[in-house]
Amino acid sequence: MNRQISPQIEQLRRDKDGLQQQLSSSQATLQQLRERDLREAKSRLSVQSREVQWLQCKVQALEQELSSRNPSASGLYAQVEAASRRRVEAAETEIEQLETLLSEANAEQDELRLELAAACRLIRELTARLSLA
Repeated sequence: MNRQISPQIEQLRRDKDGLQQQLSSSQATLQQLRERDLREAKSRLSVQSREVQWLQCKVQALEQELSSRNPSASGLYAQVEAASRRRVEAAETEIEQLETLLSEANAEQDELRLELAAACRLIRELTARLSLA
């Protein structure tokens, strides 16, 4: 009996070693993928940053041209820009509030699922007791 168990233990050890090697390989691959994704994200961010800088320069040039043509239009542009900025800030605040509400709703849903699971277990237990009685 002991001799039969020993080969099984050895096989289990080999299987464990193989699984550990697979895990190490998977972790290394995952790390490489994360690093690649990070590099790609940084590259996209760099491109977007350059685009934003270009657009800002373009806006400044247009503002200067507009103010030289019509000085009162420059003030109007500043008002429109400020109003737009306020709307963006209000929208961001609303999004944050909605995300908070969603998070709270998800937590409440999780609690209700746990309560439902407990109630189902209790019903099964009571049904089993009634069938035995």
